[in-house]
Amino acid sequence: MDTVIVRTKTHQTEVSEKNGINFTWRLNWLNDCEYNMILEKDISTTPLVVFKIGDTIRVKISKIYKDKYDWEASFKGHTLHGFNYILDTK
Repeated sequence: MDTVIVRTKTHQTEVSEKNGINFTWRLNWLNDCEYNMILEKDISTTPLVVFKIGDTIRVKISKIYKDKYDWEASFKGHTLHGFNYILDTK
C-alpha cells in the first residue's frame, strides 16, 4: 500500500512514506456521497506537492462495494477517478 488514509467525520489524513506525503484535510460533507476536502496541514517531505494550505478538492463517491469504493475528485479544472479500499469501518 502506497498511501494510508484515515478518515473521521470531520478530517482525513493521508500519509505516504514512499512519496514523502503527509496531509491533514478538513472535510465538509455536502450529502452522503459528496464532500469538499480543505487542506489544513502539510508536513510532507517532498518538494513535488502541488497543494497549498486552503486548497479545496471536491470528491464524489460514485459506488460503494463491500471492501472498496469508487470516487471522482475535482481540483482546479482537473478530474481524477479512482478507488480506495475500506480496511476498517469503525
